[in-house]
Amino acid sequence: MTGYTVNIETVMQLAQSNYTIAEKYAEVTKKLTRTDGARDHLTDQYGSATEADNEIMSLLDEFEGYLKTTTARYYLTGEQLETAAGRYVEQEQSQLGQYREWRESFDRAGVGDYDLNWDPDEVARDTERPEDATGTQPGEFGTEEDPAERDEQGRQYLEDLEDSTEQERDR
Repeated sequence: MTGYTVNIETVMQLAQSNYTIAEKYAEVTKKLTRTDGARDHLTDQYGSATEADNEIMSLLDEFEGYLKTTTARYYLTGEQLETAAGRYVEQEQSQLGQYREWRESFDRAGVGDYDLNWDPDEVARDTERPEDATGTQPGEFGTEEDPAERDEQGRQYLEDLEDSTEQERDR
């Protein structure tokens, strides 16, 4: 025993919630995609897209990108939580039965089996903003940073912290 325990039920509930949220966002994305046919009608009386028409189309593209990114991130978080729960029960056999019950309920209900029609690993990165996307957001909303870079910085911080803790212990 490592001195701590993980409540597998809580972890699996979080995984299920993340999968459900991802599916809901994916449904909104599908609804937005179904409006693509209306783009041809965003024109003036001569059949040319106006500046406002182009801005609406750019905004829709940008919004779709954000929805896909959010969907992918929730989906991947669900996968990561489910994987983490599996790893915990490898260490703590007492919760293996509960984990298996959750996995069976996931399988029966199709939790995590939603077909996103895109690769979550690719889409979960920072949303690619079109060059003509909206500028700065109120209150500095949004980011130009790459979340994967922040994840790597976080991993490095934890590794450094672990190293310093070991050095302190060795003294």
